[in-house]
Amino acid sequence: MPRLPLPFLLMLLSGAGALVYEVAWMRMLVRVFGVTLHATSAVAAAFLGGMALGSWLAAKDKSGRDPLRLYAYLEVGAAASAAVVTVVLRFMPAWAASWVSVPAGTWNEPGWTDAAVRLAASASVLLLPTALLGATTPLLTRAFARTGDEAGGWMGRLYGANTLGAVLGVLFAGFFSLGFFGEQATVLCGMLMSLTAGLLALRAAERAPSSPPAAPAASGGTAPFLGLAFAAGLSGLALQAAWTKLLIMLLGSSVYSFSATLGIQLLGTALGGLWVSRRLSEGGPARLAGLFIFQAAAAAASLEAFRQFGLAASDRRFLYSPLGGPADFIPLAAAAAVIVLPASFLSGALLPTLARAALDTEGESGRGMGLVLAANTAGCVVGVLAAGFWLVPGVGPEGAVMAAAGLALACGLWRLASGPRPAARAAAAYGLAVVLAGGMAFRGRDAAVDVVVNRMEKVEAGAKFLFRTDDHEAVLTGFSTPTYGSFLLLNGIVVSGTGPVGKLLVHLPALLRRAPKRALVICFGVGNTFRAALDELGTADAVELVGSVVRSGHRFHPDIPDYIARPGARVFIDDGRRHVLASKEFYDQIMVDTSPPLFSAGAVNLYSREFLELVKKQVEA
Repeated sequence: MPRLPLPFLLMLLSGAGALVYEVAWMRMLVRVFGVTLHATSAVAAAFLGGMALGSWLAAKDKSGRDPLRLYAYLEVGAAASAAVVTVVLRFMPAWAASWVSVPAGTWNEPGWTDAAVRLAASASVLLLPTALLGATTPLLTRAFARTGDEAGGWMGRLYGANTLGAVLGVLFAGFFSLGFFGEQATVLCGMLMSLTAGLLALRAAERAPSSPPAAPAASGGTAPFLGLAFAAGLSGLALQAAWTKLLIMLLGSSVYSFSATLGIQLLGTALGGLWVSRRLSEGGPARLAGLFIFQAAAAAASLEAFRQFGLAASDRRFLYSPLGGPADFIPLAAAAAVIVLPASFLSGALLPTLARAALDTEGESGRGMGLVLAANTAGCVVGVLAAGFWLVPGVGPEGAVMAAAGLALACGLWRLASGPRPAARAAAAYGLAVVLAGGMAFRGRDAAVDVVVNRMEKVEAGAKFLFRTDDHEAVLTGFSTPTYGSFLLLNGIVVSGTGPVGKLLVHLPALLRRAPKRALVICFGVGNTFRAALDELGTADAVELVGSVVRSGHRFHPDIPDYIARPGARVFIDDGRRHVLASKEFYDQIMVDTSPPLFSAGAVNLYSREFLELVKKQVEA
């Protein structure tokens, strides 16, 4: 068997390359489908779906070919297909402009059909490279872990190394390469990682050609472990979506919130896999109950941790931009780590434990790991879609955390009831974890509201909480103050108010244009700019990313429904850039009524040079 550095390096390169592709392709597809949660969820589901398919096909492979050599060919194939996909994505926005149309009507909001189209389009482009990437981990596991007593430890180390590579890929692509090199050069870096891994594996296979030993006959009974792996993936992605929403209130930016959540979650998963690798020599299926139960407790405790950090960050600047400079990110990132890392660490320990248990029933490590990975990734697909389309908008991010914790707790209790009876000390610890999970979840059920109310009271002592609405895209809260009027907050960040500034966005451009007749308002806010545009011009379209923002407009201006019902008014619930790309109409003036990038990094795309050039084409000369 080769020494540890080679398989560890191959897993590191494989995981890093896969995440470099995902980050770059997500960025490229955003220009086609927009930054709505439905769109990004569909793209993520397509990526994960291809990975799940690849893991399942690798698990089913019975050709008897050298797994290390086959792995090398798949990495080279992934690099080649990545080049083709990147070329396709480069021209896809122009193609989309020709076949995507803006519907007519007073109110237009995308539904399930639109999401299904985005999912199908993403899958058609990403299926081949993601399937090739998904097959790599099971094949490497088969090549190095084999069978026998040491297989469990190998599986844990390989899984940990692969996830650690994913962490490095996210950090490299998201925080460095995209900004310095651009999208295509970032994909090229991922291709170099894949090619390097493939060539190293091919050289190792030529030096020491081997065929896997005959695996023991499978004993069956893998289905329960696959069901648990599916549930673990579902709860993990639900937690990721919920934590991302909550951490915006600490980091002030959806971009940083998502990057921090993903990076810390992957790091915790990698550390958990490496930690558990030394404890799998005897299989240890009884550990599953404890891992699930303590993960549920850690997930529930994350709500209380968020609440405490949010209450401590009570300065009014957190309502606008908590990140005034690079030094501010350090304590906030540490807070994010305390919230996300514990549950992620236990999640990382779960998958190798499940794979080791499946080894006992499947008789061969690559097949066991492949089936568990396929089930887990399929759960991630369902988790992405469920969190984006139902869970977060239905019960809020706190409710999503409690639902994910409840699912993990149910899995642990089921495994506890169906497995061997635990020792008295372990049973007491499990019981304490269950009580802790229930108590923390109860205390954190309105954590986001507690944090925002505490901050608004710093603006003015008489601030009054008006409402809270959970949407696909954001958590909305409204406040009124005796002196400063009313404010609309998205994920705890002030985005609009009832002051006079919105009207100036209409009147100033009108001075530069002779007899303007038609306006486009990107970002609805509380409706100030949209109302002023209709009063000034008589005809105006509004594009808003968060549908509940428009639906809550009457709370700030009671006449908003009357304005929307006017003959010259249209409202579109969509990404602003995507709407401009798809629209065939011309406007006399286009206003972007949102906070500048300093205060709202999620709106940076609306201030880029590329976006301004796109808008220029839609303004009638």
